[in-house]
Amino acid sequence: MVSTVRLSDDAHATAWRAMTVLTKDYGRFTVATVAALTPQASYPAIAEWHGWLAREMIVSAEGPAWRVEVSGEAPPRNRGTNGRGSQQQRQIWTAMRALRAFSATDLVEAATTDVCEVTALAVARFVRALEQVGYLQRAGDRLRLPPGKDTGPRAPIPLSGGGIFDLNLGQTVNPNNLRGRS
Repeated sequence: MVSTVRLSDDAHATAWRAMTVLTKDYGRFTVATVAALTPQASYPAIAEWHGWLAREMIVSAEGPAWRVEVSGEAPPRNRGTNGRGSQQQRQIWTAMRALRAFSATDLVEAATTDVCEVTALAVARFVRALEQVGYLQRAGDRLRLPPGKDTGPRAPIPLSGGGIFDLNLGQTVNPNNLRGRS
């Protein structure tokens, strides 16, 4: 889905800070409260980003309110891909975690579902991003996800400028500054 509302860098940082502080101090927050604490953004922009955070399992429902599940840096505003591409990345990551050692073809087969077909191109792009930051090891045409790089159930987000955002760790990992766990 292409949005007509955008969240500025300042609003993005302010909204994330509000969500994390409210979760830490009160155990929960509402989207309306975060929007009220983010004067640089409209409610629809905050609500749209919040919806993305919920789909990515960064926030979870706490009764009628929400709570942040992964603290750290503010997650990106989105995956930078269409809804199908996002789903493909989630399915590929799940397959990698289950298989541990695999080829690109193995990933296409294991990650494809009746609801969302995973393409070889999607696998190649996601694998390239994870290899660049050391999350995957290659031996010929076989790849391996080392146990220390299996950071959790949330699929990392490839960043347009290189590197990834690891949603499980709440941090950016890039090829010039490897900060992920070994």
